[in-house]
Amino acid sequence: MYFLLVAVVLSSGPGREASRRAAPTGTPTGLQAQLTDAEVVEQAQALLGAIDTPISAAQWKALGPRAEPLLAALVDDDSELPTRRARAIDALVTVGGEQTRARFARVAEGDGQPFVVRLSALRGLGAIVPASELPVVLGALLTKAPDSRVRAAAGEVLALKGKGTACAAVEAQLQREGADGQAQFHRAAKTCGLHRP
Repeated sequence: MYFLLVAVVLSSGPGREASRRAAPTGTPTGLQAQLTDAEVVEQAQALLGAIDTPISAAQWKALGPRAEPLLAALVDDDSELPTRRARAIDALVTVGGEQTRARFARVAEGDGQPFVVRLSALRGLGAIVPASELPVVLGALLTKAPDSRVRAAAGEVLALKGKGTACAAVEAQLQREGADGQAQFHRAAKTCGLHRP
């Protein structure tokens, strides 16, 4: 625990931030350069295991891309606890590489996946996919996902990221929903300034 606190402090000073900005892409900087691969894994496991403690993007960024293989493996492992997989998705938003978008899309579209994992994947897509592309990426989930919670979550991500342009699609889907689905769409409707039918 002491090591974790020291690591976070070392990674957050102004000098560290300046050195991160100055370093070439792909070059380990600050705390990243100080940790061995085994220590990166140990730190990542500690962050994933934190209970009732918010983990910031800066804490994941301090570990760098070497944390990605562990996180990706957790996301892909259906035998892992859904909450750990969801936390790994949240972390990959910060340290994930080029496969992250496809991984998030696969999980979000997986009807057999636990809802909390799919929700994190949908939010992850909202964080890494350009707003102009989100209607295409999430459109099928908004209209065709069997689970109304998934449809509503896709609508919420679209409403938050796409703003006005996506609200027409959210409104159209809201009109198609039954009473249960309409209740799930509360947040998306509120974000778009819509009134449920």
